[in-house]
Amino acid sequence: MENKTKIISEGDVVKLTKHPNTITSLKRDFKTLGVEKGSIIMMHSSLSKIGWTVGGSVSVIKALTQVLTSEGTLVMPTFTSENSDPSQWENPPVPKSWWGIIRKEMPA
Repeated sequence: MENKTKIISEGDVVKLTKHPNTITSLKRDFKTLGVEKGSIIMMHSSLSKIGWTVGGSVSVIKALTQVLTSEGTLVMPTFTSENSDPSQWENPPVPKSWWGIIRKEMPA
């Protein structure tokens, strides 16, 4: 399977963003999407798809947690491949001859 991920620069994101996102505008957008106080949300996002945001990822998380309040739950997967078996890695896969080295040398 070919990886067709396109790397986009922050300058490109600025050009593609009509108005900068702020905590206030993101809170409004999350509410429009149906996020409300007490919701349980699992978030995995591409900041470039959200658009240029004042404060970057910190502002996105602040906006979402402010909408959820302490009654809600925000889950964000980290996808830490370091905690998995290299024989299962797909993006990118590593040569089979490396698996033993990776298992032995991966810091615990």
